Amino acid sequence: MKPVYKLGLVILGVVLLSVIFFKYILVYLLPFVIAFIITSLIEPIIKLLQTKFKLSRGIAVAICLGIILIIIILVTTIFFSRLFIELNRLANNIPEFKVLGEKMDWVVEQNQNLSKILTELKLPPTVKDVITHNLQELYQQLREVIRIGVTSFLNLLKGLPRLITVLLISLISTFFISRDRELINEAFLKVIPNAWQQKTRKLEAEIMDAAVGFIRAELILISITTILSISGLLILGSDYAITLGLLAGILDLIPVIGPSLVFGPLVIYSLIIGQSSFGIALLVLYTLIAIVRQLTEAKIIGKNIGLHPLATLISMYVGVQLLGISGFFIGPAVLIVVKAIARAGFISILIE
Repeated sequence: MKPVYKLGLVILGVVLLSVIFFKYILVYLLPFVIAFIITSLIEPIIKLLQTKFKLSRGIAVAICLGIILIIIILVTTIFFSRLFIELNRLANNIPEFKVLGEKMDWVVEQNQNLSKILTELKLPPTVKDVITHNLQELYQQLREVIRIGVTSFLNLLKGLPRLITVLLISLISTFFISRDRELINEAFLKVIPNAWQQKTRKLEAEIMDAAVGFIRAELILISITTILSISGLLILGSDYAITLGLLAGILDLIPVIGPSLVFGPLVIYSLIIGQSSFGIALLVLYTLIAIVRQLTEAKIIGKNIGLHPLATLISMYVGVQLLGISGFFIGPAVLIVVKAIARAGFISILIE
């Protein structure tokens, strides 16, 4: 078989195995994968503590994890305390059901008036059909946004116990993996042929660097969304800028949908209660955030994981087309694996 055919088959095999791993197997190993990534993130701090303060590796790891745990608890406490204050304010300021019902009646009435106007106007039937069809599409999309928002929120609540379990197992695993990192590496390398050990080390370093870079890129993108959301909401005079901005940043982790779960219902609610200018301003703010996010996403992710922005964008698009929303992450991950295997020199071995 020609080397070019072998190369094509090897790359196809690597892609398929990577997709199977990320799509079906990763979910069962998630706490330990997170632990390995955290281990790589805190490794420089551990080495600094060991060198500067002459601490044993176990104590240095325990100090790092303790600091991480304290930060998580502080951030969570501040977020939920602020959330409680703003939700309490919202509960006191929310319109009465009767008033909200009157606003909904007004919306229905305006819709009926619009239908009447379209009937009275002597427009060609084709034009009327197009306008009616577009209005129906708009209503359907608004209903879908609300449905997705409610479903995602309920799924988030339902998944909290599992999320807490995963985080706890990840932190415990991080301690043991970080403390015994060299022993684990040596034990793993013993089952690898001697000729492949150096390449395996390089492959591990490539994948971990890319994984850490991907997390760094996502944190940068979330920070951009959060800062823009909070700043924009403060400029618009929202009483819930902090809570809504942080929520938009967290939801930015959900591909495609993201902050629309915050801004969509908020725009609709503002229009219903008669705050049209505020609703339009919110829509403009969300559009600005979406544009900035789309313009910077491929570039930031590509820069941090060592891939060209165009390659990153293509991998995201193909991933979403083939695998749905999860492909947004799986696409770049598969590309990272293929690149790491190629740079480690395994592909040249496999096609020989």
